[in-house]
Amino acid sequence: MIAYKGFNRDWTCQNFQYEEGESYTYDGELVLKKSGFHSSPNPMYILNHYQPIRGARFALVDIRGEMLLYDEIYISSKI
Repeated sequence: MIAYKGFNRDWTCQNFQYEEGESYTYDGELVLKKSGFHSSPNPMYILNHYQPIRGARFALVDIRGEMLLYDEIYISSKI
């Protein structure tokens, strides 16, 4: 499933370093705002948390594995 994800200018999010083109798997319980990989089906939702004027970056991501949906946030075990 394709979703949108925001990052800090150094491609980190919640102290996790991402690299373009890489895949990641989270082993553990998926918890809103605490664990798993967070993304959104709505690109405008991401702007509530990451502002381009502050150097934020945005990407289309492919999410897989176990998934939960809370309002406009996906939490997935693979990204």
